[in-house]
Amino acid sequence: GGTLDRSQWIDPKEWEEEGGTPAAKLAQQLSAWADIEEPFVDLLVMDEAAIMRNEESQTSKLGGLLTPIARQKVYLSATPLHTRAKNLFTLLRRLDPDTFPDEQTFATILESNAPLVALRDAILKGQVSREALVEHLNAASLSALLHGNRTLTDLKERILREPDLAHPKIRAELAYQSERANLLSYVVTRTRRRDVERNPVLREVNT
Repeated sequence: GGTLDRSQWIDPKEWEEEGGTPAAKLAQQLSAWADIEEPFVDLLVMDEAAIMRNEESQTSKLGGLLTPIARQKVYLSATPLHTRAKNLFTLLRRLDPDTFPDEQTFATILESNAPLVALRDAILKGQVSREALVEHLNAASLSALLHGNRTLTDLKERILREPDLAHPKIRAELAYQSERANLLSYVVTRTRRRDVERNPVLREVNT
């Protein structure tokens, strides 16, 4: 797990005092579990994670206490961005503070990703020239974070040799390759409503 800056991320009031409120006692215990070598929890799954988007809220701080005690973490949210990119940054920092230590680092990652997002969109539209796709790839390669990226090199070679870039199967495969190069692909995955099966499980509420 990532490192935790307790002065910034924690906590319910009085968490360092002996005794204190139930919230303080919980914070103390979670902090103690974070210090042990073996993770206390194998898998932490947090639904509706977007409610932690305000890093100053007690809910968000609780998330900051829970994350370090788990070996694997999964956040679920239908609205990770909500109103701005900082919402996503707050969630990612909770998940992986080593990779996302500050907003400037996150902004650099987003800037490096921009040509890849444009590339994927262009591929899926199927109405862009081969030259335009290569231009997006070249723009992405200018980033220090993506320079020399093998996935981008392989993708460029394939785009140059494919005879029919408009074929649905080829477009899907190229889009998948472009997503693999995305710097957030290892930590963020999304499913659009249109990708969900036609007959989803329906939950009935009985009151």
